[in-house]
Amino acid sequence: MSHSNNFKDITGQKFGRLMVIRHVGRDKNNYALWECKCDCGNVIVTTGHNLRGGNTKSCGCSSRDRIREWNYTVKRKHGGRDTKLFHIWSGMKTRCYNPHAINYKDYGAKGVTICDEWLTDFAKFRDWAMSNGYSHELTIDRIDYNGNYEPNNCRWCTTKEQNRNRRSNKMITYKGETHCIADWADIIGMKYSILQRRLNNPHYTLERAFTEPPRKRRA
Repeated sequence: MSHSNNFKDITGQKFGRLMVIRHVGRDKNNYALWECKCDCGNVIVTTGHNLRGGNTKSCGCSSRDRIREWNYTVKRKHGGRDTKLFHIWSGMKTRCYNPHAINYKDYGAKGVTICDEWLTDFAKFRDWAMSNGYSHELTIDRIDYNGNYEPNNCRWCTTKEQNRNRRSNKMITYKGETHCIADWADIIGMKYSILQRRLNNPHYTLERAFTEPPRKRRA
């Protein structure tokens, strides 16, 4: 079946693991959108531009397959599978490439990816980490929260510092001053987790959340 609107009909063609089924419209950039079935059985919608350019070759299963293979190779070749740094590297890939991961919606689903250098080689990620201030109490943080995991957009920081850089960071105004939750926790001398939990609790007024002393644990 041919289509109008000045684009090439690629119905029935295969790109990587994807078989093009039908045209389903255009995206916001006016690229033609195509419904495709992956060899694994999943159905996705992507642009002809991405298909022809080789940017989209599967529903994501090929990336997951490569990651499993790389993980196996890294564990066998480099060791370190039980180190915190290896778990950071694995967790980074999970949230970017595994649609079943709890936090995939905030990473992979929003287009956050990992540079090829790190994605395919734990040793290179480890070398970058050790040369850029990594220590066991720190976590990896993207400087531009909308950017990808890559050397020029990542740093090592404490959990509290990372909380200050969150896209969803909530600013709170209390007694004429405005700060993020992490800063308020420092100012009033309360644990970040306690203050955040209180501010998300509809039974707490702002005044109560900031002034009520934390409960002491029973001995």
